[in-house]
Amino acid sequence: MIFTGLCAFVYALILAFTAKTFGVSNFGTITGIIFTTGAVANLLEYLALTITNALIRRNLTPLYSILLRLQIMLILLSIHQNCRTTQWQEMESYTSRFSTKSIPSGSGFLRHSFTPSPKIC
Repeated sequence: MIFTGLCAFVYALILAFTAKTFGVSNFGTITGIIFTTGAVANLLEYLALTITNALIRRNLTPLYSILLRLQIMLILLSIHQNCRTTQWQEMESYTSRFSTKSIPSGSGFLRHSFTPSPKIC
Protein backbone atom coordinates (compact mmCIF):
# COMPACT_ATOMS: atom_id res chain seq x y z
CA MET A 1 0.00 0.00 0.00
CA ILE A 2 2.80 2.42 0.88
CA PHE A 3 4.69 1.51 -2.30
CA THR A 4 1.66 2.41 -4.44
CA GLY A 5 1.34 5.83 -2.87
CA LEU A 6 5.07 6.44 -3.07
CA CYS A 7 5.17 5.50 -6.77
CA ALA A 8 2.32 7.88 -7.58
CA PHE A 9 4.07 10.65 -5.63
CA VAL A 10 7.41 10.07 -7.38
CA TYR A 11 5.80 10.00 -10.84
CA ALA A 12 3.94 13.23 -10.12
CA LEU A 13 7.13 14.81 -8.78
CA ILE A 14 9.11 13.81 -11.88
CA LEU A 15 6.46 15.18 -14.22
CA ALA A 16 6.07 18.46 -12.30
CA PHE A 17 9.84 18.98 -12.15
CA THR A 18 10.23 18.26 -15.86
CA ALA A 19 7.44 20.63 -16.83
CA LYS A 20 8.75 23.43 -14.61
CA THR A 21 12.42 23.03 -15.57
CA PHE A 22 12.26 22.33 -19.30
CA GLY A 23 8.92 23.81 -20.31
CA VAL A 24 6.00 22.39 -22.23
CA SER A 25 7.75 22.26 -25.60
CA ASN A 26 10.35 19.71 -24.41
CA PHE A 27 8.17 17.96 -21.84
CA GLY A 28 7.45 14.79 -23.82
CA THR A 29 11.01 14.27 -24.98
CA ILE A 30 12.56 14.77 -21.55
CA THR A 31 9.94 12.58 -19.85
CA GLY A 32 10.59 9.82 -22.39
CA ILE A 33 14.33 10.03 -21.79
CA ILE A 34 13.82 9.86 -18.01
CA PHE A 35 11.54 6.83 -18.14
CA THR A 36 13.69 5.04 -20.74
CA THR A 37 16.78 5.58 -18.60
CA GLY A 38 14.91 4.19 -15.60
CA ALA A 39 13.86 1.10 -17.57
CA VAL A 40 17.43 0.45 -18.73
CA ALA A 41 18.70 0.87 -15.15
CA ASN A 42 16.11 -1.66 -13.92
CA LEU A 43 17.23 -4.16 -16.57
CA LEU A 44 20.87 -3.67 -15.61
CA GLU A 45 20.01 -4.23 -11.95
CA TYR A 46 18.39 -7.56 -12.81
CA LEU A 47 21.47 -8.53 -14.82
CA ALA A 48 23.78 -7.55 -11.93
CA LEU A 49 21.72 -9.64 -9.52
CA THR A 50 21.87 -12.65 -11.86
CA ILE A 51 25.65 -12.34 -12.24
CA THR A 52 26.07 -11.93 -8.48
CA ASN A 53 24.01 -15.02 -7.77
CA ALA A 54 25.99 -17.06 -10.30
CA LEU A 55 29.53 -15.92 -9.46
CA ILE A 56 29.55 -15.05 -5.77
CA ARG A 57 27.12 -17.74 -4.57
CA ARG A 58 24.28 -15.47 -3.41
CA ASN A 59 26.46 -13.10 -1.40
CA LEU A 60 24.88 -9.75 -2.20
CA THR A 61 27.29 -7.62 -0.15
CA PRO A 62 29.48 -6.61 -3.15
CA LEU A 63 26.42 -5.67 -5.19
CA TYR A 64 24.97 -3.66 -2.32
CA SER A 65 28.26 -1.84 -1.79
CA ILE A 66 28.46 -0.92 -5.48
CA LEU A 67 24.87 0.35 -5.49
CA LEU A 68 25.46 2.30 -2.27
CA ARG A 69 28.55 3.95 -3.75
CA LEU A 70 26.60 4.92 -6.86
CA GLN A 71 23.85 6.45 -4.73
CA ILE A 72 26.36 8.42 -2.64
CA MET A 73 28.02 9.70 -5.81
CA LEU A 74 24.66 10.85 -7.19
CA ILE A 75 23.76 12.60 -3.95
CA LEU A 76 27.12 14.39 -3.83
CA LEU A 77 26.81 15.35 -7.50
CA SER A 78 23.35 16.82 -6.96
CA ILE A 79 24.55 18.78 -3.90
CA HIS A 80 27.51 20.10 -5.90
CA GLN A 81 25.28 21.09 -8.81
CA ASN A 82 22.84 22.81 -6.45
CA CYS A 83 25.69 24.81 -4.88
CA ARG A 84 26.99 25.85 -8.30
CA THR A 85 23.54 26.93 -9.45
CA THR A 86 22.94 28.90 -6.25
CA GLN A 87 26.32 30.62 -6.50
CA TRP A 88 25.70 31.50 -10.15
CA GLN A 89 22.29 32.99 -9.38
CA GLU A 90 23.70 35.00 -6.47
CA MET A 91 26.52 36.29 -8.63
CA GLU A 92 24.13 37.32 -11.40
CA SER A 93 21.83 39.15 -9.01
CA TYR A 94 24.81 40.80 -7.31
CA THR A 95 26.44 41.97 -10.56
CA SER A 96 23.16 43.22 -11.98
CA ARG A 97 23.06 45.81 -9.21
CA PHE A 98 26.42 47.16 -10.33
CA SER A 99 25.84 47.27 -14.07
CA THR A 100 27.27 50.22 -15.98
CA LYS A 101 23.87 51.05 -17.48
CA SER A 102 22.72 52.64 -14.21
CA ILE A 103 25.70 55.06 -14.07
CA PRO A 104 25.06 58.36 -15.86
CA SER A 105 27.51 59.13 -18.67
CA GLY A 106 28.67 62.50 -17.34
CA SER A 107 29.02 61.51 -13.70
CA GLY A 108 32.78 60.97 -13.80
CA PHE A 109 32.61 57.47 -12.34
CA LEU A 110 35.05 54.88 -13.60
CA ARG A 111 33.26 52.29 -15.73
CA HIS A 112 34.35 48.73 -15.03
CA SER A 113 32.79 45.33 -14.76
CA PHE A 114 32.49 44.13 -11.19
CA THR A 115 32.53 40.41 -10.52
CA PRO A 116 32.46 39.36 -6.88
CA SER A 117 34.15 36.20 -5.71
CA PRO A 118 31.58 33.44 -5.23
CA LYS A 119 30.88 32.14 -1.75
CA ILE A 120 31.80 28.57 -0.99
CA CYS A 121 28.70 26.53 -0.48
